Amino acid sequence: MSLFADFAALCHRLAATPGRLDKRRLVADYLRGLAPEEVPQAVAFLSGRPFPASDPRVLGVRGSTAGTTEPPGPSLTIADVAEGFAAVAEVAGAGSRRTREARLAALVARATAPEREALARIVGGEMRTGVSDGLVLEA
Repeated sequence: MSLFADFAALCHRLAATPGRLDKRRLVADYLRGLAPEEVPQAVAFLSGRPFPASDPRVLGVRGSTAGTTEPPGPSLTIADVAEGFAAVAEVAGAGSRRTREARLAALVARATAPEREALARIVGGEMRTGVSDGLVLEA
């Protein structure tokens, strides 16, 4: 299980790296270190999406609760984040907006500050790391 903290650290490094080839190398090295079942989620996250492009699910929330001051819980993994996003997306019916936001808040509450920033960027749909879908595909 790969830690989400490693993903958040990668995002920070990518944002600070100016060269496209260097970004591609960082992404490729990161993806090679993942278990095969984690790669689709990591690729989606790198692209600023909570789910792979072929997945029709949406979170249906206005934003994350990135400003929470709760101390982090146990270390998040890529799978924990993917499962958390799935739990948010599966909610439907009366009161669903409030339930989705509560589930997202519970996920964010477990995260460290750098992880919260990465979660907020995924939920917002914009990673701001200078990594395009094409670069992720090349990597």
